[in-house]
Amino acid sequence: MNRLKFLLLFFITCKLTSVEAQNKILFVTSNQEFYGNTKISASNHFEEIVVPYDIFIKAGYSVDFVSPKGGAIPVGYINTSDSIQKKYLYDGWFMDKLEHTMKPTEIIADNYLAIFYSGGGAAMYGVAEDTTIQKIARKIYNKNGVVSTICHGTAGIAYLKDENGKSLYAGKDNRLSRQT
Repeated sequence: MNRLKFLLLFFITCKLTSVEAQNKILFVTSNQEFYGNTKISASNHFEEIVVPYDIFIKAGYSVDFVSPKGGAIPVGYINTSDSIQKKYLYDGWFMDKLEHTMKPTEIIADNYLAIFYSGGGAAMYGVAEDTTIQKIARKIYNKNGVVSTICHGTAGIAYLKDENGKSLYAGKDNRLSRQT
């Protein structure tokens, strides 16, 4: 009887893990505080994080955040007149997620169906050359997952290559398709 309970528990756990993986999206952010070696502030564009986040959450997905160093990320371009931005700016649980992003080494790529590179000037630093983030994106892509970006977040996919060293997005149509 104990063996049967164990097998049942194991099966349920595997199924839940599988279902969980189908509903998770990984947001890539940057820890960069300044543009290069200057004293000009750089940040992750708040709207380019919260608008997609809000859409995904409302669609039933869960979202995790990663940055090259883990921990707090700088955010900017905040518009408190915008209702979505204001909602998340004053959401302590959400802001805590941005203050405690995961390190790439803490990510299990199999748990995600998509990876999303957020924008802002900070996105141009530290993300693209992070080989662990590259491996995560490649693994998600190779299991028919989605690799997506917004605005400056495209800098994060600059060095993405497949197993043969070919650009991951070579030959792809990168235009948005619109249904009318």
